[in-house]
Amino acid sequence: MRVSNRLSWCLWPAVLTLTACVSTAKMALPESAATAVEYTVSGANPFAWDKPLQFGRWHTTQLKDKGRLDAGLNFGKIGIGGTYHGKTISTNTGSAARCSGLLLSASKGTLAVDPAFGNLPVLSCTFAGALQGELSLRQDHLNRLQGQLVSGNAVYDISSVHQLQGGLFSSAVPLGFHLKKQQQLYWSVEKINEGRVLLWQQGNAAEQDLLATASLVLLATNFDNLLWEDPAP
Repeated sequence: MRVSNRLSWCLWPAVLTLTACVSTAKMALPESAATAVEYTVSGANPFAWDKPLQFGRWHTTQLKDKGRLDAGLNFGKIGIGGTYHGKTISTNTGSAARCSGLLLSASKGTLAVDPAFGNLPVLSCTFAGALQGELSLRQDHLNRLQGQLVSGNAVYDISSVHQLQGGLFSSAVPLGFHLKKQQQLYWSVEKINEGRVLLWQQGNAAEQDLLATASLVLLATNFDNLLWEDPAP
């Protein structure tokens, strides 16, 4: 079927409008959110663990892939499988994170389920530097990721964001994350388009370095593929 030039010219504004909307889309923020210090992410786009990332005064200095291990057993018609993947990230401030992803699956024919029912973390990280900490994220049946970053007596609640600002529909994969401290919005990490990190609360330098390293981990991790991408050749 041949499309007339006139029809083509009529379609172009719609295509350009849609492209502009996608390229300027932002994740939803709470209406009560105050003014934040905003940093645009530079470096890898799309984000990836083996490519450098930077925002504000923070940037990655080293990224290592420890490899991926897949294993499985069959018990009659039922198969049990698992995938483990370890990675590390270091930053210019001396902070570092050792992270791992662990997934389990039970299958019979074409049907597969999570035998742990979301109780095992899909992402775990241990942080070293001026402040130490532990991060753990779990996924529920709606693909939402929730967890905590714990450092000493400080606890930061982490939740994924799946709604676009002004949008009617939710995304199956995270568009970003909110980090809250004592139920107060602290930092936000946006993964779409260029990427943004928003500091709603400043905190001291050591706390900033810890949260910046956690933000780089959230930016670099491909949550669309929770098996984690294969190591780069």
